[in-house]
Amino acid sequence: MNTPFNTLFPKLFLVALAGLPAAVLAHGDAATGAHGGTLIESGEVVLEWIGARNTICLSDHGSGAPIPSAQAGGRIIVAGAGAQELTPADGNCLRYPTALAAGSKAVVSIRLPGRPPVQARLEP
Repeated sequence: MNTPFNTLFPKLFLVALAGLPAAVLAHGDAATGAHGGTLIESGEVVLEWIGARNTICLSDHGSGAPIPSAQAGGRIIVAGAGAQELTPADGNCLRYPTALAAGSKAVVSIRLPGRPPVQARLEP
């Protein structure tokens, strides 16, 4: 028996399903930060990764205020290439010495005074 529900529901379901990928992709870490880098959320901290300058800048997730990096430190570990130390630079930024090769994958671990450790994944 063909009722309006039997014919209309599948069509509405397909329309809703077609819009799902756009809704899912709308939320992500691909936003651009103040320095032109990629924003990555990690708990209470937002990392702005500026690969062209070997730099990661830090800001508070809630307020957006820069987090001073003078007492911060950490490491970036690149798959197949080892670890590099992160050193304070430019107020709220940390630098690493060697650029990441295209296609490489890395994990960053940052220590900030008075905050839990911050970890994030970087994929140039």
